[in-house]
Amino acid sequence: MIRFSGFGTVGLLRTNSDEGEYKRELQAKGATTRTTALVDSNLGLQLDGRIAPWATATVQSLTMQRNTPQMTTRLEWAFVKLMPLDDLTVRVGKLNAPVFMISDSRRIGYANTALRPSDEVYSLDLLTGGLTGAEGSWRFRFGGKSLTATLLAGRSKYSDVPIPSIKVHGVKGLNLVWDGDWYQVRLGQVVASPQLDPLSDLMSPLLQPGQQLSDVRYKFSGLGLTAERNGVLVQSEYVRRR
Repeated sequence: MIRFSGFGTVGLLRTNSDEGEYKRELQAKGATTRTTALVDSNLGLQLDGRIAPWATATVQSLTMQRNTPQMTTRLEWAFVKLMPLDDLTVRVGKLNAPVFMISDSRRIGYANTALRPSDEVYSLDLLTGGLTGAEGSWRFRFGGKSLTATLLAGRSKYSDVPIPSIKVHGVKGLNLVWDGDWYQVRLGQVVASPQLDPLSDLMSPLLQPGQQLSDVRYKFSGLGLTAERNGVLVQSEYVRRR
C-alpha cells in the first residue's frame, strides 16, 4: 500500500581556472579551482501510496543547490494519479512539466547515460517552479509500437532566477512520444503567460511599439530522440525558448 524510496548523488567538482564558475542551470554558486559538492550533489525522497487499484498518490522532496549558495529542500512532486482505463492516465497536483526527453528522471544521476544532462539544453527552461495543475495521457497502440499524447494545463513560476519570483499563468502544453522497437521520438511544446509587472522597469524598453507586458508569451518547444541498438546508444535533443 505504501512505498518509500529515494535517490541521491554525491559529486565533487573543480575546474582549472578561477576566471569563471561552472554551474548547472540557474545555480547561484559554481565550481572553480576550489572543489565543491554543491554543483552535482542532491538527495531525493519519495513516498508512493496506493489509494485504489486505479489510483495512487506521490510526494517527492528534492534537496539541491538552486538560486542560493547552499542546498535547499523543496517539494518537487505532490500529485494524485488516476488510471480509469488501461491506456489513460490522469495526474493532478504539483508535477514536472514534460518539456524534455528525461524530465521526470534528469535529477536521478545514475539513471542518465551522461554524467549530467547537457546544460546547454536543460538550463533553457525557465519554468523552474514546476507545474501546478493537471495532465492527461492517452496511449495509442500500433502493434509493437505506440504513440502517447499528453495534454497539460495549470500554472507555474520563475522561481530560481535572481529576481522577484514571477508567477506564470495559463500554462498549456502538448507532448507526443512515439515508441518504436529500438527508438523513441518526442515532440512537445509548452506556452504560458508570465506576469511580468515586477520587472516592468527592465522589460518595458524591450517591448515593441504598442505592446503591453500582458502581451508577452513564453514558448518552449523541443524535439528529442533516443535510440539503442546493438549496444550503441544515441540520445539527442533540440529545444527552442522564446
